Amino acid sequence: MLTAAMAGLSVAVLSQTPEPRYPGVGPGHYVQETREAGRFLVLEDKSLWEIAESNRFVTVEWQPMEGISVRFADGEAPFAYELSNTDRDEGVAARWVRR
Repeated sequence: MLTAAMAGLSVAVLSQTPEPRYPGVGPGHYVQETREAGRFLVLEDKSLWEIAESNRFVTVEWQPMEGISVRFADGEAPFAYELSNTDRDEGVAARWVRR
């Protein structure tokens, strides 16, 4: 028998859909464009990334064609990824905005 509490829990669990994960995790990417003083990065696959405010002073200097590696870092929401500039040996917390 399904109790009211169990029914409520079932609805809550079903309504929590995980956010999609970026499908291109790994090395082999590069910066296509830096926007808004390092707030956003666009990679060669047209993916748009928002950079954590505390890291924007780093990405403002990143240039087109610099190598990037993307990893799921399980960081503080919503910045769950790390973008590593392999040419500069620098990493920043990032949020995947869209493809």
